[in-house]
Amino acid sequence: MISQVVLPKGYTKLEYIMNTDLNPLIDTNILADSNLGVYLDFQLLDKSTNNTFGTIYGNSNYKRHHFMVSGSNVFYYFNTASYNLGSVDLLRHKLYVDPTKHVILYDNTQKQLSETTFNTQLNYGLFGRIATNGSLQYSFRAKVYECKLFISGELVRWFIPCKNNLNVCGLYDIHTGTFYSSDDTNFLQPGSNDIVNNLQSCYIRGKSVCRILCNDNVVWGLPKEYTKIPYITNPSTAYINTKVSANSNLRLDLTFSINNLQSSTQTYPIFGGRQSTTTNVFGGWYSSGVSTMYGHYGSRGYNEGHGNIKILDGLESNTIYKYSMNKNNLSVDEYNTVMTSYTFTTDIPIYLFAINTNGNIDNRRLLGNVYMCQIWDNDILVRNYVPCKDSNNVCGLYDLCNDDFYASNSSVNFVYNEN
Repeated sequence: MISQVVLPKGYTKLEYIMNTDLNPLIDTNILADSNLGVYLDFQLLDKSTNNTFGTIYGNSNYKRHHFMVSGSNVFYYFNTASYNLGSVDLLRHKLYVDPTKHVILYDNTQKQLSETTFNTQLNYGLFGRIATNGSLQYSFRAKVYECKLFISGELVRWFIPCKNNLNVCGLYDIHTGTFYSSDDTNFLQPGSNDIVNNLQSCYIRGKSVCRILCNDNVVWGLPKEYTKIPYITNPSTAYINTKVSANSNLRLDLTFSINNLQSSTQTYPIFGGRQSTTTNVFGGWYSSGVSTMYGHYGSRGYNEGHGNIKILDGLESNTIYKYSMNKNNLSVDEYNTVMTSYTFTTDIPIYLFAINTNGNIDNRRLLGNVYMCQIWDNDILVRNYVPCKDSNNVCGLYDLCNDDFYASNSSVNFVYNEN
């Protein structure tokens, strides 16, 4: 099973968004200076001069950080220098500007960036060039499939083409959980929503990674030190500290299976964090003896603060379940229920495979597999976990939001058995 990045509810992934002859502008809210790195996967729609995006500042001796079509060629301008990337065409291209390595990559063309320090005093623009007074200067008539921005090599924006529930098209930044649409009344036009099945190379922080577009969802590759695996398995007492504090504004989506079903009616934790057994709880449980999944939310009475979903066909070992707890809304596969609404905050981190009771952990665990997990806080994606193993074959979850690897927090490691 391949782990997929899923946009929040209300957003639909598009293969690309495009601008034909209008004047939209997306202000990335990232300052264009000599520390800014840019990756863009795009396809021009026409060959006309001044087809451009980025930033330019000054009335003479310009400070620039932008792409532009000029005559029969395409250029990238960085500070006062210009770099000829080749002849203009209407093919799909990948542009990567990396000031940390002093290089520009345009597909197979490589240019050496001169070492320079500058600040345009303006934000970086997409689908147009932001000029000295902060206004739009020229537009970028192209399809955009993906964009990433870096500051000193650190990822700060990861844009995915999409539309919201009002059919407004734009770019969703999965790094900060923010939707960016046009600053002009002319919104971007939607691109194709067809299924794409291909493997393409790109760059992130100078590392070779991969990206797959599959079934209209984006699957992001891992740094080369990590190998994607379908799931991780807890053999006994392994667990993960997500470092996300339990509160009433969380959403946690988990795809998992249970490998060792106990016949008793005792409940076993899937995930959770709580101040006490009945105080400020955000957690998920199951009980195979009564074929029921549970959600526990808030601080009300035991029954009032619980959501119970009975699996009519009975819980089964090695069956994959999709569990979602979105604030007080609980769903498991096609079943759903609503728990009593409540407001609370804690500084108690949520554990996966276990329950964290104010820093204490008991011996009950989810003895099973986790295939994917995503956590939102106030509707912002803060954890996007991919099962993987590192170069030492240690299994765990890689968080694509923060580029961090989570191994087991106990003395027992997670395992993966390909058979």
